[in-house]
Amino acid sequence: MRSLCTVLPLVALVAAVLVLWLPGDASSQGVPASRLAFVDVARVFKEYKRASDVQQETRVEIQKVELQLRERYEKLKKMRDDLDLLVPDTKEFNEQKRALDFEAFQLEYEEKQQKQAILANAVTKMNRVYTEIRREAENFALRNNLEAVFMMNDQEIDARSLEELQVLIASRPVLYREKARDVTDSILSVLNK
Repeated sequence: MRSLCTVLPLVALVAAVLVLWLPGDASSQGVPASRLAFVDVARVFKEYKRASDVQQETRVEIQKVELQLRERYEKLKKMRDDLDLLVPDTKEFNEQKRALDFEAFQLEYEEKQQKQAILANAVTKMNRVYTEIRREAENFALRNNLEAVFMMNDQEIDARSLEELQVLIASRPVLYREKARDVTDSILSVLNK
């Protein structure tokens, strides 16, 4: 992974280019600033009902898996308790230990597979939601004679490491925009209808 010293100059260069180009200098690029708009996509995902529904459905499905497997985990716990009553390194102990290890492996594998399938399905659904958001941004731009709608994120960066901070900073290309150009509410109102 790149060190902070090598990544920050790159981030600063990208930031400088964006600040020079957006939106005050947009007219020098042939696009008047009045034909630009910004959408806070993180906020749209947070407030768009379909995105919230996908997240809630995913939580419910994972809870169902955990409930379905709870009885087997209880059985596994009983097997561990029974094993503790046996004398180690005896034939009976070794047989029960093998059975316990196999059951534990099988149970963990099944739980992991089921949860991965649920999460993969959630990713597919959330990609569809993102496509809807992009389409509505495009439709909004066409209805309002806009040249571009930029994605932005005004939320504070909550990073737990320097590396995570670097990634989050690099993933936020819009460093400034005029508040009047924020069309998030307009797009959200159409999506949630």
